[in-house]
Amino acid sequence: MEKKYFEGLDVIRALAALLVIVHHIEHSVYLEFGHVGDLGIVHNAVVNFLGKRGVHIFFMLSGFLITYLLIQEKLKHKHIAIGKFYLRRILRIWPLYFLTVFIGFGILPMLFKSWEFLGSVNYYNGLIEKLETGGGSPIYYFLFFVPNLANQFFAPVMGASHLWSIGVEEQFYLFWPLIFLIKNFRLQLLVIGAIALMPYMLNVLDKVPGCSEWANLARHFPFYWMAMGGLGAFFFHYFQNPLERMFNRFSSLSWLLVFLFLGLSLLFKINNYLFGLMGLILILRFSIGYQWLPAKFPILSFLGKISFGLYIYHPVVMFVVISAFQFYLPQWHEVSALKICVYLAITLLTILIAWASFRFFERPFIQLKDNKFKPA
Repeated sequence: MEKKYFEGLDVIRALAALLVIVHHIEHSVYLEFGHVGDLGIVHNAVVNFLGKRGVHIFFMLSGFLITYLLIQEKLKHKHIAIGKFYLRRILRIWPLYFLTVFIGFGILPMLFKSWEFLGSVNYYNGLIEKLETGGGSPIYYFLFFVPNLANQFFAPVMGASHLWSIGVEEQFYLFWPLIFLIKNFRLQLLVIGAIALMPYMLNVLDKVPGCSEWANLARHFPFYWMAMGGLGAFFFHYFQNPLERMFNRFSSLSWLLVFLFLGLSLLFKINNYLFGLMGLILILRFSIGYQWLPAKFPILSFLGKISFGLYIYHPVVMFVVISAFQFYLPQWHEVSALKICVYLAITLLTILIAWASFRFFERPFIQLKDNKFKPA
């Protein structure tokens, strides 16, 4: 049975976006004040890798969805319309991406000079100053979709550094459909499997004299997360009916195991492949249940639909809100009630801006993508 949109995956998108937002708020508190906030669960989980796990979930979702759609397109039309594929990705990603680049490199530095309260947080203050006084400019890395490398060679850019993951997504979109030009199905799977094993190959490359720098550079292109999602798409395509029977038979147990293992993997550092396996099980479970999940999780379904905006806008909102609290209530981080207010202000304002962006800025591009550049 062909599926074009998996509504249940909006729930996962929302959860991933919220993980990133919580991580960045607590990370900012840690960098500015030297301790984890009261809302942080444990230092390692919240500050060090909780946000990364949210991004990894986004990566696996991209690999799963893009691979599944390419499988369906090739089965239906016997070929992949690569030009239309690229245009669809451009219309969905580029408008918001370049708006964020403009905000990070143009709007925020200008506001920083005009609004006194934006200079109240030392960490943010330092990032703006480094952008204006540091040698060289990382803007070209952002303009040419390699912001993941900009983070290696330059200081973070306030309001734009999180675009590193969007850069990785764009690089993935550039080469992934080419794999489906391979006519031999087993060779396709072999290529995807090799990409999924990329970390092991880089560990081997580390041991080759003179290659460790190349290996470290390649680690800034973590396509293996997308490849794991892609393998999950093949599995879903060929075993959808048995999966559905299994999940229906053991419905409550499957949900319990999924959330138990995923919860533990978010709170404790585990092997990436084990986390990937848990993430894929989560994706498969929500894919099977897409018919009823939106009704059971209406808020998360809504947030999932605007999750791109949630991810894009929250660092700017966080910069403004935390700076305002620090300027007018400098002891806010020591009062739990005020910290809850910071969380609520950042989250609710981000949701409002993301919704407005989706409704008035992104939707025309989405409609153009869906109406004009569908596969023939």
